[in-house]
Amino acid sequence: MSMQQLSLREVQLEELELLKDFDQFCKKHNLKYSLCYGTLIGAARHKGFIPWDDDIDVCMPRPDYERLLTLKASYDHDGLELIANPINHSLDSTYAAIVNRNIPCENTYSNTLRSKYLWIDIFPVDGFCEDMSVMEEIYKKSIFYQKILTLASAKLFKGKTLIHKLGKLLIVPLCRLFGKQRCIDRMDLLAKSYTYEDAEYVGVIAWGEGVKERLRKDDFEIMDEIEFEDEKFSVMSCWEVYLDNMYENYMELPPLEQRRGHNIVAYKIERKG
Repeated sequence: MSMQQLSLREVQLEELELLKDFDQFCKKHNLKYSLCYGTLIGAARHKGFIPWDDDIDVCMPRPDYERLLTLKASYDHDGLELIANPINHSLDSTYAAIVNRNIPCENTYSNTLRSKYLWIDIFPVDGFCEDMSVMEEIYKKSIFYQKILTLASAKLFKGKTLIHKLGKLLIVPLCRLFGKQRCIDRMDLLAKSYTYEDAEYVGVIAWGEGVKERLRKDDFEIMDEIEFEDEKFSVMSCWEVYLDNMYENYMELPPLEQRRGHNIVAYKIERKG
């Protein structure tokens, strides 16, 4: 057995295979999903990956997401595995992921469970309260726990500057003492504050970026298709509204200093014989 380091483009193509596999599974089991975040920007702007991106993001209505988790035994095959915190605490986060255990990864700054292998992220979409001040408070609390959770998974003695390295020596142990699972449990409760089924508006809350995530549920639930790497994948019908809400001038390239991925190095396991 040997391991070959993958180039960025090879990483993207392996992730594309993960997405194609996930897409076929969702079609088979009648599960709704949509490309989101940077993956959707890539589809809109490049008809594929953002050139420097090294992951894939999708989101699912909470009912579909919960049903996906019950289908783990049907999903896992050929080294591909569905992981999530409700599944034996197999992921230290409030969303799910599909990992390829044939492609181990190293992350420069983080030790999260899902970054140990090549992955795609799957975010649940939850109900919004119509009072936006309530939602702002929910996001404020959730993002606070998100930061603690991220720091609790950070590698000590690793940082872009000396100040970052020294700061981690103090902050990271405190975050670990507070506890990853405590953060996850509280974030999960916040995300489920308002049921998806009864809501007029929805959005990613479990690891979301704020009230700009808000979409009309009726528009979000109508799925269309969008081109991505010469393939067609599912996308919310309101994807242009979503991108306009989430990002300013998403069709324009960002400054050079913002063009970065997730600091991973990936290897493909090659088995002889």
